[in-house]
Amino acid sequence: MLADPTTVTPPRSTRTSRVVAFTALGVVAVAVIAAMVVATVQFVEWRQALTRYESAALAQDEAVVGFMQAVGEIDAAREELLDIDSLVHSILELEDDLVPREATAALSSLRDNTTVILAPLVTLGSPEVTERPAEPTTLDVEALDRIANRIAYESKRIDGATANRIRSAESVRGFVAEAGTALRDLVAGIVTRGHEFVTERQDASEKSLLAFQSALDTLAETNAGELLEALDVVFDAAGQVAHSSNAVRLSDPNSVVVVVNKRRPLQPQSYAPELVRVNVPYVSTPLLRQEAAGPLVEMFAAFHAETGEQLRLQNSYRSYATQTNTYNYHVSTKGQAQADRGSARPGHSEHQTGLALDVDPVGGGCSIQQCFGDMVHGKWLEANAWRFGWIIRYPNGYEHITGYDWEPWHLRYVGVDVSTAMHSRGIATLEEYFGLDPAPTY
Repeated sequence: MLADPTTVTPPRSTRTSRVVAFTALGVVAVAVIAAMVVATVQFVEWRQALTRYESAALAQDEAVVGFMQAVGEIDAAREELLDIDSLVHSILELEDDLVPREATAALSSLRDNTTVILAPLVTLGSPEVTERPAEPTTLDVEALDRIANRIAYESKRIDGATANRIRSAESVRGFVAEAGTALRDLVAGIVTRGHEFVTERQDASEKSLLAFQSALDTLAETNAGELLEALDVVFDAAGQVAHSSNAVRLSDPNSVVVVVNKRRPLQPQSYAPELVRVNVPYVSTPLLRQEAAGPLVEMFAAFHAETGEQLRLQNSYRSYATQTNTYNYHVSTKGQAQADRGSARPGHSEHQTGLALDVDPVGGGCSIQQCFGDMVHGKWLEANAWRFGWIIRYPNGYEHITGYDWEPWHLRYVGVDVSTAMHSRGIATLEEYFGLDPAPTY
């Protein structure tokens, strides 16, 4: 009778093989699962590293964009600075009575600082942006992190260069703003002086006064780019006002800028001004017009304070009658030709205006002689009289214009505005300053 197969027990070898097979299969499965887990962890780590790489790359792109914007800003700021520097340089070359000295002093200081501001801009090089390393094709997290760190370092370097340029641009803009303020102050000062000029020149033609006022109004609204052109218009208009009024003022004996020479006699020749006595050391009675008296006292005081020496007034106002006697005396002792070189004919003398005088040293020495010009007194007056509204009326080497030999002791009051303008422009005579013909002879 055959045995029941369900009850048959397999041989031991077969059972063992099956166990081994199942065990091996389990090990493989575990290994596969472990490998999958490791691969998954590596992939996650790689994805995280890739995210860091992409973030670093994006930050570098943004850094490069920021740097290029900063370069544009610094270039624009540099152009603004160069434009302002050129404008300031041109303005400082202007020579006109309407330009306030305090305003040009501020601009001069700014111009001196322009070089300091420009220097770091010249040395601002561009950071070298190296080519970005290629993204690894394998799941090499360490390699990817090394690349990301390298990119981040490059980004920080670019950001540093960008910040440097932004600071420089801000510094330049601050300087440009300061220059803009100084230019506005200059314009305001010119407008103010222009209004004062108009007040003083009401004897000018109505047409020239209206044109000048219009030029001032335009100047007040002018931007920096058109400033030089607007200033030229103002100065030209002021010249027309001055030309229009000078015909009156330069012949008016009551004007402090009246010009009297061998071809321009006083009108009337018997003119006699209102005079005051001046409190200074003197030889003959010190009489001058009120406008000249105060400035003379100030000048004498400044000379004593700066040199320790003293000046005295030798001659001041002389009437027509007195000048007649003085001139006739020189003619009788020297002859007319020689007298005309050092003494004015009656009606042609500046002393008669009450605005002219002769000085000499207290204690004497070279009194009314050309050697006075070589003394500390004469040298100081030549260098400093303009500060107080006085000029050496008959300077050395200009006899062909003034008609008189060098008289370093003969001073003429013309007002601080005119004396300052003559000094700053290097103009020695009133004839040249006012554009009048020379007067070497009668």
